[in-house]
Formats: sequence, C-alpha cells, structure tokens
Amino acid sequence: EEGFAISSAVAVLPVQNKIISENSIAVQNRNQPTQFQRTVLGSGSFDISIDNYFDLDITLELTIDNLFKADGGIFSSSVTLAPNESNKVISEPNIAGWVLDNNGVATEYISYGLDISIHNSETPREISVDDSVAIHFSFGEMTLESFIGRVAPTEIEITPASFDLNLGNPEEILTFDEIVLENPNIIFQVASPTTFEIMLNGTIGISNGIENNELELNNILI
Repeated sequence: EEGFAISSAVAVLPVQNKIISENSIAVQNRNQPTQFQRTVLGSGSFDISIDNYFDLDITLELTIDNLFKADGGIFSSSVTLAPNESNKVISEPNIAGWVLDNNGVATEYISYGLDISIHNSETPREISVDDSVAIHFSFGEMTLESFIGRVAPTEIEITPASFDLNLGNPEEILTFDEIVLENPNIIFQVASPTTFEIMLNGTIGISNGIENNELELNNILI
C-alpha cells in the first residue's frame, strides 16, 4: 500500500482554521547590538508591508507585544488582503511618545504576533503547500527621549567648531607697567551627562593670532 500527499488543490473552499504565528525582528544587525529594556521614542516612523501569497482573501491581525502607543495601549492593527495582493501597507508616520518596553529584559528584538484568518471562497480557488504571507518592516530615522538598556559601541563624528576667548582690554581693568606671559596653560574640562563611558579622540587647534598649536586627544575615557 503506497501513501500519497497533496501538494495543491483547486476547489470551492470553506473558512479555514486561523493561522497563529509568533515572530521577532532584530532592531539592529551587528555583532554587539544595542539592547533595550525600556525606550521612550522622541520621534520616528515605521511602515509594515504585507504580501498575500494565498489565492484567497485573508484578514491579518498584527500585534507588537512590546510596543506601546502614546496612550499606553499595545500596538495592533488589522488589515484585509485580496487574493495574491502585494504591498499592503500599515503606516505609522509619527511614533513620538511611544514606548518599547521588554519587562526589564535587555534585548535587541521586537516581538510580534500574527493571527491570519483565511476566508471562504464562492468560486474554485487553488491552495498549495507553498502558500504564505510575507511581512516586511521598514523603520524611519528615530530619536530617543530616554533609554534603559545596553548601548553598543557606536562611533559619533563631532562637527568641527571654533570659539574665541575674549578677555577684553586689560588696560580697562588692570593697572600695570608690563605683562609677561610665560608658558600659559589652558585647561579644558570635558563632562558627559550620560551614565555610560565615552572614549574621546580628536584634535583641538589653538591660535593666539601669532602662533598655532594643536592638542591631540587619544582614547580619553570619560
């Protein structure tokens, strides 16, 4: 007796059992990713595009478990796609004040759940083992209002800037016959408001209008 399997079929189909799936997406793809416990977003946006590879109408319910809207509700959205419809987009153009919260666990992943309801058909449709639904996430540039987690080593380039030291006219504030300056020192105090270490590298150029000098900053740990 030989067994057989059906890889595809064409028929008038009743309502199918709901498909439930749990997935996750990495916020960053690097060897040492930034991991968040709780992040409040200052600005940003995202789009989710969906492709339906079923020859049937489907309704997709998407829930992102650790993404909370500004009103405190978990983000969820429901869309219906026609047979073989592509690029159905869920768009959130402004997520300022939204929160990524992973209940105290540091992770680089955003977890989401899918409930897919496949509608019945009134005419013959084809179904096969290759039928699927594809989800694509696209994040716009985001800023953070606050962050709790592990920050990956990140290189930041500081735009060169200059400033003048204006001591005024000494003749207006001092009485003197002669002023002699020998090997004067300028002390730069660098402070960081962050709660993590910063490694500073760069060059500070100094000029008094007659002489020029440079101070090299090499692996200064703040």
